[in-house]
Amino acid sequence: GTCGGFGCDQRPGGKSSCCISEIISANESCSTNDPPCLKSTTSTTTTTSSSVKRDVEMGIFTSSPTPQQREDELGIDLWDYRLIFMKIYELQFYKIQDVFNQGYTPILNMEFLSSSDAPVLQKIIDGVYDDQLTDFATECRDYGKSFWIRTLHEYNGDWYPWGILYRYGGTQPNTMDNFKSAFSKIVGIFKSIGAPVKFQANVNNNNGLDDPRPLSSFWPGDDDIDAFTITAYNRAYSTPNHQYTLSFYDQFKPAYDVFTTLTSKPIWIAETATTSYGTDKPTWIRECFRSIALDFPRVTQFTWFLTNKYEEGTTLDFDLNTDEQKTAFKEGFLELKELTS
Repeated sequence: GTCGGFGCDQRPGGKSSCCISEIISANESCSTNDPPCLKSTTSTTTTTSSSVKRDVEMGIFTSSPTPQQREDELGIDLWDYRLIFMKIYELQFYKIQDVFNQGYTPILNMEFLSSSDAPVLQKIIDGVYDDQLTDFATECRDYGKSFWIRTLHEYNGDWYPWGILYRYGGTQPNTMDNFKSAFSKIVGIFKSIGAPVKFQANVNNNNGLDDPRPLSSFWPGDDDIDAFTITAYNRAYSTPNHQYTLSFYDQFKPAYDVFTTLTSKPIWIAETATTSYGTDKPTWIRECFRSIALDFPRVTQFTWFLTNKYEEGTTLDFDLNTDEQKTAFKEGFLELKELTS
């Protein structure tokens, strides 16, 4: 673009006409004023320039290129966190050390997955995984650095064996009471050992199976969490259940509104990305950064899932696959930093 982003004050028109934070602060509508002005959008931003000022950190999930290679390509420091996944029987602490050595803070998504598809919440409560958790927590304590653990993620879904809506043997055996007990059991093991880790609970922005229960019914309480995270993908026209496209704002806003009324804990965006099907992906990316900055002032961290994956016969092209998408990502990031700094 010709305005906004780093160096906006040096472009034609100067700071007042080209820096987005200044234009927002002036709050002049394009319906009654000449540019620079604010156009109406799909968002319903009511925040003022001062109320969006905060530290907003960004994370990445990627396999290749590496986070550093992506920063080198775009010529800018981007990432504060790196998201990695490990299964309960495959916890390898050196992978946590590797992320620290790369210069990022780890977010470990710890998954209770194995060769069995049986539900796992009662198993956690009964101590089936105590040895694995204790050994890993001991390594965390001995290493001494703080990082984040997200576990039992997207628990309002039906696709993982810890999900409240998970079907097994013709029933849905997992309950919110069991979830709370299992989550508390995991956190308690790490705390009892003195591991300096922080815990996140995580829901998907939509319930599995189109379940009509309100998202508030999946609130786990504040006691065992240090942040609450929401997953919000735009899987536009990629699978039979996603024959539509939505902006990040429209994907995220309903869940954000629910959980910001239930907790004062930090709100994080656990994972986000969009496919390109039926979607102007560069524009979606730019608008996502802008919306995070302006529409969701409680959000202090967000993580991009930048890996293409094959699912239900379709490639979900979540990565930055074109030069236009990479440019949009860099410019969107710089705009977010300008708006929130």
